[in-house]
Amino acid sequence: MHIGVVADTHDDRAVATRAVELFTDAGVDVVIHCGDIIAPITAGLFETDAFAFHAIRGNNDGAWPLASVIDAFGTFHGGFARLELDGVRIGVTHGTHEARVDALAMSDGLDCVLRGHTHRHGTDTSGHIPVINPGGVPIPGGDDTAHIAIVDTADLSVRYRSC
Repeated sequence: MHIGVVADTHDDRAVATRAVELFTDAGVDVVIHCGDIIAPITAGLFETDAFAFHAIRGNNDGAWPLASVIDAFGTFHGGFARLELDGVRIGVTHGTHEARVDALAMSDGLDCVLRGHTHRHGTDTSGHIPVINPGGVPIPGGDDTAHIAIVDTADLSVRYRSC
């Protein structure tokens, strides 16, 4: 199974649209958004029959009614999700609190952690399990280009693609 991972789209409709195109072209089965979608209109760009959709709240998602919009076509999990997909136990957090990310990375109850917030893509293997960050829209201190990640559940390998 292939899982698409995206975070920190921050209402950049072009990035969100390109992410959906990349996930569809790659044939991912599921997409997980690690927060900071911002507005419901941007969340709606992820509505497609091409993949199942899961999302959590980021620190910039505020009071927008994301839950009701996303639950109409996918699953909104609030501030944290624990998913099991193809036998892989996944923790999903936005990553606002690094201590929480570090604690999850040391978990024996998970196989990997998906996170956002830093806008820097990469896989951190310094803990007990990998922490995968797809990156986000460009900000100072982050990546120069938006990215997505595609995770293969067979071996937890990750491919990063720029949007």
